[in-house]
Amino acid sequence: MPSDYNLSICVDSALKAQAEEVLDGVGMTIPDVVNMLLTKIVREHSIPLSLSLYPSNSHYADLLEAQTERLSRSQRARCSGRYAACHRGS
Repeated sequence: MPSDYNLSICVDSALKAQAEEVLDGVGMTIPDVVNMLLTKIVREHSIPLSLSLYPSNSHYADLLEAQTERLSRSQRARCSGRYAACHRGS
């Protein structure tokens, strides 16, 4: 994609170096990410901030954990109900 605007921003040099290291790990550059971010903002009319190399940092990890806990509670409740029903007639 040809660029027709040069964006200049001030960023802490340590933060920039750390970001470049992370992005290099996934084969991307800061300009790549800025272009992706701006494109997504325009498409979705929102600011997406759930990108991560670590699944535990993801919004989806929180949802999965909540779902797992809900299923676990549901299963414990069913087992408790069966145990009580089986032993009432004893």
